Amino acid sequence: MSEIIGIVEEMYVHPVKSMTGQLLREAQIESYGLYGDRARGLVRADNPDRFVTITQVPQLAAYRAEQRIDASHPGDWPEITIYTPDERAYRWEDEEWLAELEQLAGIKLLRWEAPNGYVPKGAIEDGDLLLTTSHSLAALSSLYGAPIDIRRFRPNLHLRLTTTDAAAYLEGSWRDHQFLVGETVIQVTGDCPRCSIINVEPLSGLITPHILKHVARQNAIHFGVYASVKTPGLIRVGDTIRFHTSP
Repeated sequence: MSEIIGIVEEMYVHPVKSMTGQLLREAQIESYGLYGDRARGLVRADNPDRFVTITQVPQLAAYRAEQRIDASHPGDWPEITIYTPDERAYRWEDEEWLAELEQLAGIKLLRWEAPNGYVPKGAIEDGDLLLTTSHSLAALSSLYGAPIDIRRFRPNLHLRLTTTDAAAYLEGSWRDHQFLVGETVIQVTGDCPRCSIINVEPLSGLITPHILKHVARQNAIHFGVYASVKTPGLIRVGDTIRFHTSP
């Protein structure tokens, strides 16, 4: 069996695109990615094909979405709760939180939900999953001069590398390699290029400049890697990650 290169240190699902995500202990990985991830979002009423994101409305990051997973209904999207910046809790269907965001955005918004229990490409840009590593986060935090919250980067799996050659941005060398994580086989498809979204502080929605500039300086604007799902399965925090060779 191939060498263990690290473990799953943290795992996040983002039930509503651009809202702060939910820390999980375990999750089912489906063919499209982590169950329920980016399964819902907000779109413009005057252009329902266009998502409204942190880019247009930074305050979206100050809203948090959490899902209740019922393993007996894997084909349905789970019920979710929306938490406002002051921790008021609402159902996805409630109007109060949506009205608040419409006022912040200055436009009419519509709820969007992925159809038929499948999240199409586009909700998470160029991959099924987004992976980051603790070595890269530590290097960026050192350059920035203060700890950086990994939630800025909206990963699904945050990995702690354990090999002697582990280094910042090593994940950039993983392109086209397959990995076994828990019960799941994934394949890294490429680097994740970053934009100004990572300058927005999770939970507050405040813009803290220079994070993007530091990523550009350190790793040509890339932070983390995308991966596709080859074999769905269950992943838990603490699971090992190892190179996988297809039979």
